[in-house]
Amino acid sequence: MTPAANVAEPEQSRERPFRRSPLTAVLASLLVAGSVAWAIDLFRSLGLLFYSEQFLGGMLAIALPLVFLAVPASRRQAGRVPVLDHVLALTGFICAAYLCLRYPELSLKTTARPADGMAVGAVLLVLVLEGVRRTVGMTIVIVAHDLATWPKIRW
Repeated sequence: MTPAANVAEPEQSRERPFRRSPLTAVLASLLVAGSVAWAIDLFRSLGLLFYSEQFLGGMLAIALPLVFLAVPASRRQAGRVPVLDHVLALTGFICAAYLCLRYPELSLKTTARPADGMAVGAVLLVLVLEGVRRTVGMTIVIVAHDLATWPKIRW
């Protein structure tokens, strides 16, 4: 009996397949490069000063399109990128970039709850939850929802 005969057939993976394209490769590379640049404090060395939240908004502007273009919403959409995913990717990019660029002004108006900031925040919340559902699964979305609706503990 050969050693290969003892090897069991691999089970089908339950993970969602990724859609690979040149654009997803560029977005993934930008995400890694941005993280490394932040870790080695490259931006400050170049004289670029901005809030941490602005950087995180920029990273979200890269990550959301990456999720919607690379991870299908269901197994049936594994081979192609539907128009809706392109729309979600573009919407995520625009909203996160808006947050990134307008963060200093929006942070000063937090107590006034500016309509543009609230609208962008609501859209980003929905898009991030959909991205989490695609990558991790519905369980973590349900847990996040439950944690958000728990009664507040008063000390």
